[in-house]
Amino acid sequence: MFAVERKRLIQNYIADNGKAEVSKLSRMLAVSEVTIRRDLELLEKEGWLHRTHGGAVLSNNELENRSDEDEISIEIALVASRFVQDGDNICVTNGKTNLHLARKLTSRRGLTVLTNDIAIASEMASQGKKVVLLGGEFDPDERASFGTLAIENLRNFFVSKVFMEVDGVNEDLVFSVNSPTKASFLTAVMAEAKRLIILCPYTRFQNSAFYNMGKISSYVFVTNARLEDSYKKRFFEEGISLFTSVEFGSYDEFEKTVYPN
Repeated sequence: MFAVERKRLIQNYIADNGKAEVSKLSRMLAVSEVTIRRDLELLEKEGWLHRTHGGAVLSNNELENRSDEDEISIEIALVASRFVQDGDNICVTNGKTNLHLARKLTSRRGLTVLTNDIAIASEMASQGKKVVLLGGEFDPDERASFGTLAIENLRNFFVSKVFMEVDGVNEDLVFSVNSPTKASFLTAVMAEAKRLIILCPYTRFQNSAFYNMGKISSYVFVTNARLEDSYKKRFFEEGISLFTSVEFGSYDEFEKTVYPN
């Protein structure tokens, strides 16, 4: 791994977690602690972090630059990352929250990632993951590919889990996205999914985006702990798996909770 790639991974990790230990970064990036300390020293000179005994924390300036939206997405990404284990073949569709999810997967080994999002593909490749970027019609606003070609390419692959980000959920638990081309692609993704995990920030509830994707049913849904209790009650009454920021002791424990059978 080149130094510039390692530096970016360290930045992403500390941006998402607020801090990091030298020993953990060393194991995660498979380099010596001396190398990590040198990287942290350079990042401190750039004003990006403050070194501490045994690690580093995000600088006050960088903390101030974080938006509320980033904090919300990071919280969801941390929960969603618990679904991913070493050796998985996963699909991660486009979206800002899913990009934060990609940044949470640095320590996972042997992943193969299928995506239509350029930023996600770049992030996963910089981590040394095997990445397949779907071709198709490029949408400059979404920074992702859609259309017939993307859907045809999608059907050539098998993945065990799909992480799909949506743009709105209304009071009837109908979810939606902001364009028909995105909806067509995600409909195809859902048809191919063995296990579908839907990500949606709580701020997008009580909203309907442009294109109706149907009612949430047997999927796993991940959002923030600040979701209104009325929605949590609806998920419970409908028997839909809903996860927020809850810690589990291990992946096996998490897997048994989500997929008891």
